[in-house]
This record gives sequence, structure tokens and C-alpha cells, in this order.
Amino acid sequence: MANLNLDQWAAQAAQKIVYDGTVDAKKLFNVLNKALGVLQAQGVYACMLYLYAESDQERASRIRRALWDLLQRLEQEAHLKWRNEKGEVQRPQTPPNNKGQRQVLAFFADVVASDLDTLLLVRDLYEQTLVYARYHAKALG
Repeated sequence: MANLNLDQWAAQAAQKIVYDGTVDAKKLFNVLNKALGVLQAQGVYACMLYLYAESDQERASRIRRALWDLLQRLEQEAHLKWRNEKGEVQRPQTPPNNKGQRQVLAFFADVVASDLDTLLLVRDLYEQTLVYARYHAKALG
């Protein structure tokens, strides 16, 4: 694996969450805080599920998109091959909008969660991203 600065990726994704589009820092902070709590307590799949269930879809969608983009970046730059439990290569192509909810959640359940090392890598990357985004939102508010 090449030299990958996952901390830099997390910082860039956090900036994208906070600074792309209009920002209501207090509302964004609340959604980020809840998403981070779900991620830490229940895991990656529960976090994505929460982001689909969150009533503030404007902000949740922004977070989902940034987290999903990190998966694609892992695939491209880390040359990570996403494989399901049968060993078949899968790609995170479906955009994480509400129409693609079923496919996105299936990808997390069947592919990301099928390998513990990968799952822990994604969890740690997502956690760092949400922490940075939360700090950005707090600084704005």
C-alpha cells in the first residue's frame, strides 16, 4: 500500500461536510454529534442507517456523501478491493441518496462488514472525519 495519509483524508472530508453549501453550524453540529455517537456505540452500518433515518436530511445527506466518497477514495488510492463474503469484488458506485439507500446499506452489510480489518479501517476513518467536522461546526457556531 502506498503512503496514505488517512488523517489528511479525514480533514478534507470534514471540510467538505462543513463548508460545501450553506451552513447552520448548530444544526450541523447536532447531526454530527449524533452520528459520531452512533458510530462509536453501534458501528459503521448503524451510523449509515442513522444518517438515512435522521430527520434533518439536508445535513445527513451531506455527511453521507462525504463518508461514501471516502470509500471510493480508499478503493482508488489505496487499491483496496471491496469483496463480499463470497470473495466477489464489489464497487461502491451507488450514490448515497435516498433512492440508493437499499444498495448503500447492503454494500455496508455485505462488503464493508465482511472483513474485520477493513471494517475497523473504515470505522476509524469515519470517526476521525466526524470528529474533525464536529470541531469545524463548533468553531463556526
